Amino acid sequence: MGLETIAFLAVITMVGAGFFIAGYLAYAGRWRRWAAYKRYWEFGKTSHFGFICLFVGIAVLVLPLSALMDELLGVEAVARAVAWLALPAGLLAVISFVGLPGILKPRWYKEWVARGAIQHELYPPAAPGAAGWLRKR
Repeated sequence: MGLETIAFLAVITMVGAGFFIAGYLAYAGRWRRWAAYKRYWEFGKTSHFGFICLFVGIAVLVLPLSALMDELLGVEAVARAVAWLALPAGLLAVISFVGLPGILKPRWYKEWVARGAIQHELYPPAAPGAAGWLRKR
């Protein structure tokens, strides 16, 4: 395995990790702003961008792992099996452009949609800061 291949796999792994971390934070409800605005390429009623990030991240992280298993360990059958794990994640990412089944959506998202998908609910309350202090005077 050449240095260029290792560098390429490292870059792909970092990109996949970025997507996965963003998707995990979205799924856990720690990052919710993405749900406020539907992108023009999303076909569902509400945004699923955070879920797309999660599933793309899983798919992209699995592929370099598969290549490394094949090259370093020499176990081609296991590497193929690991590569096939990217297929369901990729399919879920494509399905997320339209919408996900309810069983795959987190509770906070389902409750937000049931309340009417009000955008300002997703933004944290403003910190008092200097402007808040001045208004109180």
